[in-house]
Amino acid sequence: MNKNLKDILAHSIASLAMMIVLLLLPHLIAVTIAVVASWYMWELGQRVAMDQERRGAECMLYWFDIRNWSNQARLEFLVPSIVAIVAVNIYVIITL
Repeated sequence: MNKNLKDILAHSIASLAMMIVLLLLPHLIAVTIAVVASWYMWELGQRVAMDQERRGAECMLYWFDIRNWSNQARLEFLVPSIVAIVAVNIYVIITL
């Protein structure tokens, strides 16, 4: 099995695992986790894409640590994530 096929298979298994976990969680929690994770991955992708040193696999591990991001990048992840968490809490309180 070549490397590309292994990568596709690994991504497919990871996708299936994520879907199973999200489907087992209550809807509101799963949606909130999905939104926060998507914002994190969006910002992580931007950090990796803009990496001038092109460190390869180490690049992903380096940028995975949010402490290595600029303040602006951190805020671009944290603020929408907090908004999503607050919104779901407000929704739950209103619908009680």
